[in-house]
Amino acid sequence: MTQSCTPAPGLTALAALLLGVLAVPANAACRDELVASQQQLAATRAGLHSVASRPEAEQCPAFRRHYAAMAAVRRVFAQCDTGVHGAEQAAQLDGLIEAFRKQMPPACRP
Repeated sequence: MTQSCTPAPGLTALAALLLGVLAVPANAACRDELVASQQQLAATRAGLHSVASRPEAEQCPAFRRHYAAMAAVRRVFAQCDTGVHGAEQAAQLDGLIEAFRKQMPPACRP
């Protein structure tokens, strides 16, 4: 059975969180890392769409790359979000990552 590759609704929220962090004054290294992680997330999301019609086993690498990109975003976010709502946003991000993991085909899950 092939799992749908439609992105979790939370991916839009994830992008919004990243944009919110980018709006906060940050050092140049954090800003660069956040931009790079956002670009990687967009690339892996496109990768999910490109394998949507393939058998589940062929979709696993794309799912795993996207999951890894989300985890990387989380690491950068934890380092760079020094705002007042950082812990709340980190918890929201953790929830989005877990929701995506649950959406992954069982054989593909980390």
